[in-house]
Amino acid sequence: MIPLNCVIIGVGSPFTVEIDESASFYELKERIKKMNEIRCRNVDAKTLQLFLAKKDKVWLESVDAVALSLGEGGTLQGC
Repeated sequence: MIPLNCVIIGVGSPFTVEIDESASFYELKERIKKMNEIRCRNVDAKTLQLFLAKKDKVWLESVDAVALSLGEGGTLQGC
C-alpha cells in the first residue's frame, strides 16, 4: 500500500489515503470519495480532479501544480 496525502481545496484538513500500487486512477478517486462521504455525497468520483502538488520531495508552486488525467491505456498523464 502507498500512502498519499490529500486535501480537498477549501475544505478542512489534509488526510491520507492508502492505495495499492497497482490500483487504477478511478479506484483512487473512489477511495478519496469514500473517505469524504459527507463532503462528496453529491459528487461522482469520476469527476474529481486530482493535482500533483509534490514532485521529487519538493512542493510545487500553485502555478506549477499539474492536473492528472488518465491517458490511453490507463496511464497517468501530466506527471
